[in-house]
Parts: sequence; C-alpha cells; structure tokens
Amino acid sequence: MSNYVDQGLEAIYIKHQISTEWSMSKYHHHDQYELNLSISGGHRFFINDKVYEAEPGDMFIFGVNDLHKNIVPKGLKYERYLIFLKPSSIVSLGTSFVPILNIFEDKEHPKHIRLNKQQLIEIRALLDQTIYHYSSTFKGDQNYITIKLAEILMTIGKYLSTNTPVSSYDASIGFQK
Repeated sequence: MSNYVDQGLEAIYIKHQISTEWSMSKYHHHDQYELNLSISGGHRFFINDKVYEAEPGDMFIFGVNDLHKNIVPKGLKYERYLIFLKPSSIVSLGTSFVPILNIFEDKEHPKHIRLNKQQLIEIRALLDQTIYHYSSTFKGDQNYITIKLAEILMTIGKYLSTNTPVSSYDASIGFQK
C-alpha cells in the first residue's frame, strides 16, 4: 500500500513494500528526505562514500541530495517501509520540530542505525498506524497523519540519541555515480 498525501504538510509518501523482484541500477538522490526501514535485511546500502550491510531492523536516513543506492540480491524477499517527505513538511509541524531537521541535514549525523527488537516493534506500529490513516476516507484522519508523523520523527530522534551507529566501510574506491 502506498500513498502520496498533500494536506498542508506538502507531499508525504509512505509505503510498506514487499518484493522478490526489486533492483536499483544507479545511484540517485532526492529533493526530499527519506527514511528507509529494512525488515528483511540481506542487502547493501551505498550512501555517499560508505557501504552498509543491512540487517532486519536497520533504518537508513537520507537527507536532501544524499547520493545512495541499494543492492538487493536477485530472488531475495525484500521487505521495507519507506517515508519520503519534503523539508517543509517538518517545518509545518511547528517550530519545536525544526531541530529534528538535523536528523537529515547534519552531515555528522549517522545515516544508519540498528534498532533493537522493541524499537522495531514500536516504529512498525507507528508506521502501520500512519498507513492505516492514509487509506481512510475520513477527513479527520489528516490530523492523525500529522500526529503520527511527529511521533515517528521524535521516536527516530530518540533512537539516534541512544543507539550506537552501525559501522560502515569505505566505498570510495571504484565509486561510480
């Protein structure tokens, strides 16, 4: 299930994706922020000049223009949650949320964190609730989407402050865009 929503929050995209035929051939970047939560693991993320081996519960955080690519072995069941949101979507939540932009914009911030089992359960519940409200036809659910987005961002901020960043290795040798 996926949805683009424009409700004064700018465009926000959220999706729970399961595939066995997924591939990405080239590095790319976005003009928006991306949160990518790996449920299945077994694939690699190339982010700027680093490589990360993804495991279940790994969250990847991309700022505007972060160059990245995801390699999934052919035939592997690939499950993930994706959120794309424009920077103005966060600002529209209120000035108290502006510091959360650092999650995406600060080049020193980790691009990858590994969630423990309880954190994975917590964030998946928030993501599933948000997807539920996206699929609703009730106009009041737009407010729930705003609340859930704020909860997701605050929760990720909490994880970033308490979890140890996952190590990567340098991908600059043979780096091709």
